[in-house]
Amino acid sequence: MRWSGDVRAELGDAVDFVLDGGPCQIGVESTIVDVTGEIPTGLRPGGVTREDLQAALGRPIAVHSTSRVRVPGLA
Repeated sequence: MRWSGDVRAELGDAVDFVLDGGPCQIGVESTIVDVTGEIPTGLRPGGVTREDLQAALGRPIAVHSTSRVRVPGLA
């Protein structure tokens, strides 16, 4: 089973879709960005940098406060 299958099994219908980019080439947690609000917000840094995301989206990306953990890999 690919990782996207593991994610889908764990999250079920809590997310609309899972994007599977294949095996990680750099050995770090995946980048997670919340795009449900007006301003995209980085929830967990990973292989895709904030600067790369901002360049791709053409807009700033906010950084989520780590005072309340919302994603795995942050504690």
